[in-house]
Amino acid sequence: MAMKKEHAMLTLIIPGKYQVKDMDVYMEPLIDELRELWDGVNMYDVSRPVNDRNFLFHAILIWTIHDAPGLSICCGLQTKGKHGCPSCGPKLLHRQSKDLNKTVYDEYRQFLPQNHRYRVRDKHKFNGKEVEMRKPIKMNPARWKAMYDKKEGTGFPLGMKRLSIFYKLEYYENLPIAHLLDTMHIGKNVAECLWKHLNGTNLEAQIKLRKDLRVANIMPNMWLHEDNSYVHAPWNFTSNEKENIISTMKNIRFPSGFGATLKNLFTRDGSEFSGLKTHDWHNWIKYVLPAAIPSTFDHDVTLTIYKLCKYLRYFQSIMHTLP
Repeated sequence: MAMKKEHAMLTLIIPGKYQVKDMDVYMEPLIDELRELWDGVNMYDVSRPVNDRNFLFHAILIWTIHDAPGLSICCGLQTKGKHGCPSCGPKLLHRQSKDLNKTVYDEYRQFLPQNHRYRVRDKHKFNGKEVEMRKPIKMNPARWKAMYDKKEGTGFPLGMKRLSIFYKLEYYENLPIAHLLDTMHIGKNVAECLWKHLNGTNLEAQIKLRKDLRVANIMPNMWLHEDNSYVHAPWNFTSNEKENIISTMKNIRFPSGFGATLKNLFTRDGSEFSGLKTHDWHNWIKYVLPAAIPSTFDHDVTLTIYKLCKYLRYFQSIMHTLP
């Protein structure tokens, strides 16, 4: 009964157009009310019998929903850099790419079972290094608080910027899932990055990427040559493939109200999208790209893109069916 819509309360805090440095100032009144609701508030229900209309009302905070930067501001945990995963904590393997000027999390073999062949036996299929580090323990408010207490006031553990004001709630440390990420922003960012990745028209970015592949010691056939030339990547469109996929997308028609007509959203030269809203990016990666992807792509590349689009379509269909 507590999960029904009529018993849920949506709270919004909109501090302004500039990024907030200390979100706890805005959260303080909300925390005070949540603590009061935890203890109980006397309420009156007119639908109950006359002699039994007064009751003690209790409420708790189940979770909060953010995009990644909002999660960092609200809960005081890092969402970028060396320790950018609040669920994995400081045990997540990473490396700093000088060519890309980014933190890269490419040791995904860490999440495989300890006896998996990709960790040691088939290491030559990756970067040639063995991965012995175990899968990180999933972090929750209680584990973050325990790491903070071990510091005994000398600082914050790796991955934490400050102690969240949510810890003033008596039950916060017992929440199994305290914060959620908004799939709307994630799906849009994945779609937009995938389109730029498939285009591969940015020469400077391509050179940086090929240099980083050499540093990471993966995909030697894709490395940059001495004359700054490189082999065409199997996941990049050729000029003919790009013309075909753009022509296909321009001719796609959606049912009324389903989404914007893509024909009107290309730039004048017809090579790039312009003005796509978040909903349109979701439609593009879930329905348009699987239908328009060139058959001349490598089988492995095509299959990977199909699986990614199918996963996003399936995941968001589940989200729409939740009560």
